[in-house]
Amino acid sequence: MRILSLTGLLLCIALAPLHAGAAAEQVDITTTGEGPSYAAALNNALVDAIGQVNGKMMTSTKVSLTVSVSEVRNDDADYYASEGYQSQVREQTQGAIAGYRILDASETHGGWRVEVQTTVARFQASPSASRKRIVIARGEAAPDAFTILETRISGLEASQRMQQAVADALTGTRKFAVLDRNNDRVLAKELDLALSGASPVSEAARLGNTLVTDFILVGRLESLGFATRSRKMRTSDRTLVSGSGAIRYAYQLIEVATSQVFFSDTVSVSIRHQDLPPASRDSAEAISTALLNRAASAVVGKLTQQIYPIVLIARSGDQVILSEGGKSLAVGSRWRVYERGEKLFDPYTKEFSGYAERPFGTLQVTRIAPKQSYAVMLSGGDRLPDPIPARTYVLRGEIPVQKSTPKSNTPAVDDRDDDNW
Repeated sequence: MRILSLTGLLLCIALAPLHAGAAAEQVDITTTGEGPSYAAALNNALVDAIGQVNGKMMTSTKVSLTVSVSEVRNDDADYYASEGYQSQVREQTQGAIAGYRILDASETHGGWRVEVQTTVARFQASPSASRKRIVIARGEAAPDAFTILETRISGLEASQRMQQAVADALTGTRKFAVLDRNNDRVLAKELDLALSGASPVSEAARLGNTLVTDFILVGRLESLGFATRSRKMRTSDRTLVSGSGAIRYAYQLIEVATSQVFFSDTVSVSIRHQDLPPASRDSAEAISTALLNRAASAVVGKLTQQIYPIVLIARSGDQVILSEGGKSLAVGSRWRVYERGEKLFDPYTKEFSGYAERPFGTLQVTRIAPKQSYAVMLSGGDRLPDPIPARTYVLRGEIPVQKSTPKSNTPAVDDRDDDNW
């Protein structure tokens, strides 16, 4: 009895969620193996086939696939190519190798060289795997605690809630894949199960395409607070309560491949009593959630504009169609449109630094759908080509809309006399 071990297979494993909607497909690949014997050369070719299909770049776990064979002769080529032997390979690898065909075999000085076409199980990633991938690092807070109304919130709790708010906002854009790094122990158990004998090795093939992040978002919650003040009316016994608060969050987006800071910014958001539903004005939980969500929306809005700026994608009669919908834009908002030109490179480092952009016109959003928006060109529409070239016309900077107050014969009422002010 001789043991043929398919060893040395290093699978790409990153602690990322396994996609429920993903599946394994079969891929044909041609590889060549060399070894001191025919069996060893075939072994190396099969291992190389699995490694090329499912990845060898990240060394994390070594999987040993062992096939027990009874040899008639050490280098019996017909036996190793037989269906009987291949059925043992399929059984022992539990589906990782579906089959193979020996294309060529020749003796070399001191050994054998075997060329094999192998059918290997490969994990087929879900469509969302093509999105930019971001890991949100555990944030930190400048002070140990924050005060909302008269309630103290620990800096750790507030930073964790901010992390979750940013993750929710990023996921809602449908432009990013947010990778989980907060449940490493649970994910490690799932990975161990996939690599154990309790699961088919075709499950291990899925791990070869688990996701490695493109960016890491590192943030720091610098301030968070909300306070109220009371004022008693001189002409009555009424007491008016007003309140205001703010949040300040600094963050950096780091590109993993280069360890360079891709983007850095600080967002500051304020909120008043009038901005909150009446039922939430006395709730520290509701107020802190509103502040965190607004700051997260501001962060994600800026990140999206940096990585995926909103662009004009088509014309529909007198309207233009924009690449974003949902909560990215507001009906009635006006935006400046810029035309992208040639690529720009740093004169010293020769690195790509962006595109030249020229002012082109303005538009106003008229309708919003879940994934697209519609707008009319206020200026520049007569110069807009049809069809619109891809990623050429981008939105940069919202134009403030001045609200006009209609004239009325009714005397103005000071809303500060309202109890909810």
